[in-house]
Amino acid sequence: MKLEKSDIFSITNTIIATLGFIFVIVQMNKATEEFKHSKINEKAQLLSMLHQRAFESEEMMDVFRKIEYNTMKFITTDFNDPEFHKSPNQQNLIELLSFFELIGTLRSLGLLSITEISETFGYYIIRTYHNREVEKYRTFLTNRAKDLGIKSGGGIVFPNFELLANELLELQTNASFKTH
Repeated sequence: MKLEKSDIFSITNTIIATLGFIFVIVQMNKATEEFKHSKINEKAQLLSMLHQRAFESEEMMDVFRKIEYNTMKFITTDFNDPEFHKSPNQQNLIELLSFFELIGTLRSLGLLSITEISETFGYYIIRTYHNREVEKYRTFLTNRAKDLGIKSGGGIVFPNFELLANELLELQTNASFKTH
């Protein structure tokens, strides 16, 4: 069987097209891997930045230590007292709750997974969420928001913190159920 020039040309074009297709697939796989690594690096940088913000802030660590050892006591039970709003406890607590609200917002946007949050900040979020003084203050803020007619966040101040804490508690419950 003798090949005509047109057959050789056709076979050569097919081989070139196949090699081009293989090259495109290899490049796409390479680009996909690079994209995955860049996303992992971006997430690692985000977690690192958040970790630094939380644990390198003396004010946030101070208020968390007070929460941890149940020494967080407000100087008043009247949260409307102007002196209370000037106190370091109140200001530092707002900073801590705002930070956890940010973490919750990042979770709701899908930028952080519940596992990543749990492994990095879970303990701190749950301890803060369960602290009686913090609960009282959050209740005051929610009631004040209602009194002022603020309906954003479903009338809950720090709604993403609340959702995140509950999601972490559920994760914790499910994890302990699986291990027993």
